[in-house]
Amino acid sequence: MFNDIRVAIFMAIREIKRGNKGTVLVTIFIMTLAVLNLLFMPCILDGMDYKNKLQVVDAKFGHVVIEPKEGNALIQNPQSLQKKINAFNEVEGVSLQYSVGATVYYKDKSLGRSITFINPIDEGSVTTLAESIVEGAYLTKLDTDEILIGSESAGTHKPIDISNSLGGIATGDYVEIKYNNGVIRKYRVKGIYKTKYINADYSLFLNNKELENIFGTKDMADTITIRLKKENTEYDFIKKLTYIGIGEDVFNSRDRAGLEISQIFGVIKMILAIIAILVSVTTLFIVIYIDAINKRKIIAVINAIGVNRKIIIYSFIFQSVFYSASGIIIGLLILYYLLVPYFIANPFMMPFGEVSLMVETGVVINRMIALMVTAIIAGFVPAYQVTKQNIVEAMRS
Repeated sequence: MFNDIRVAIFMAIREIKRGNKGTVLVTIFIMTLAVLNLLFMPCILDGMDYKNKLQVVDAKFGHVVIEPKEGNALIQNPQSLQKKINAFNEVEGVSLQYSVGATVYYKDKSLGRSITFINPIDEGSVTTLAESIVEGAYLTKLDTDEILIGSESAGTHKPIDISNSLGGIATGDYVEIKYNNGVIRKYRVKGIYKTKYINADYSLFLNNKELENIFGTKDMADTITIRLKKENTEYDFIKKLTYIGIGEDVFNSRDRAGLEISQIFGVIKMILAIIAILVSVTTLFIVIYIDAINKRKIIAVINAIGVNRKIIIYSFIFQSVFYSASGIIIGLLILYYLLVPYFIANPFMMPFGEVSLMVETGVVINRMIALMVTAIIAGFVPAYQVTKQNIVEAMRS
């Protein structure tokens, strides 16, 4: 068996060296493209999925979200619940939020928006809102007549949709807000923020001390956001919250916000992988088949002098593996040393932030194994078909 394989490798190397150099290079080039096709788009989609979930945590909800039970508009005793949650060692920060619909007026512009009331210090312990200020300053716990506006609502700092904004408001300007209970208040714009996550950059924030002025109460919240000290511990923490008898709905923010897009990306990646593998196996099959057909007489002579047909089949399989392995090596070099550094320096700008390639070693290994298996099949099938022919008929062809 070992001798058969050694002879087959010798024959494969000899055929590749003596073969048409243009055909060899084109086949390797096609296999390189197949490798990049197998990995490039999935890496982009994985990067998009990762960035979307990261922005959900950093710019919007933290790791865990608590909302009222179905049928309730508010969380019961939110400040008391906040103290209980803060007592857990794994908690880094807890923020109470209350959002209400309102109309925002600036000069001749008006927008329907959700106004979110927060404790600025608490919110800073959960999200990166305070670090995302691009103009002006962040709210303090004493600010009751000043507002924080996202860049998409302000219409400044390169918004994605300026038509759905206040058209270019700046810090120091004043906006008028009419709440859904009829109260009208005027606020000075203290700061404009940009998280690069479009769902967060439409929001407007006020100090929750303003709740009493508008609604006559301080202890109101319809959302509690929680940031944990360690990543990927959400489920364990949610179990702990369940054990202490929290009567509200508790969610893993990343799963809730990213489940649908993750499923869509998964289907797209599977389709792209199937197409790339079919292209590669078809290319190798055609190359090996044509080569085997052109060498029918030589194969017949080799069979006639007593060389086992298994050796001939092995030699064609090794040729196919060579083309596949060459494409894998070149493709991975291009991916790791050209594409990844380039997209780190020049990320895609998406509605949920800047996206680079995300290369997962497990995915790369699995897909390269799949490519090598298809290469073996693509080498075996045509070689088997040609070598099983009648020797005399092959000599006459």
